[in-house]
Amino acid sequence: MFPIPWYVAAFVSVPEAFLILTVAMRMMEIEKTDYKKVILISVIQGVITLVIRRISMGVSQYFLSSFHTVILITTMVLMCSLLCGVKLQRCFIPIFVVTVIYGFIQYIVVLSVISWLKMPIFILEEQPWLDVALFFPVAGLTILIFFLFKRLNMFERL
Repeated sequence: MFPIPWYVAAFVSVPEAFLILTVAMRMMEIEKTDYKKVILISVIQGVITLVIRRISMGVSQYFLSSFHTVILITTMVLMCSLLCGVKLQRCFIPIFVVTVIYGFIQYIVVLSVISWLKMPIFILEEQPWLDVALFFPVAGLTILIFFLFKRLNMFERL
């Protein structure tokens, strides 16, 4: 885990949180999603990500990576509950499921691209704009997968 510049938080972390919340809201079948609140939560998540990643220096890579995800899921669930008026229990599973699937897709895409281009993994720390570029295929695949889930009525089973 390495610090990220502000533009990675703005162009990756904020849209990532927006995507996760939007898909989670659809999973919860909330008819009228207040996108102003979703944007506010997403911006706050971006700031939290920026801060967590900045304080990551000198902390165990594995610990912080896991802790980072737990903090982000927890804060997203709490803010969704408080700002959108949805019960904590109802928020947790959709946000958790979307975050896990998004993280898995991100892991596969990033490692595949880096491997295919024969780049070292630390290139993301040296060239943070690659995070921004890699966000688009990850987000696209996430949207596609959840579109298929919705089409196959898999949300009802959650």
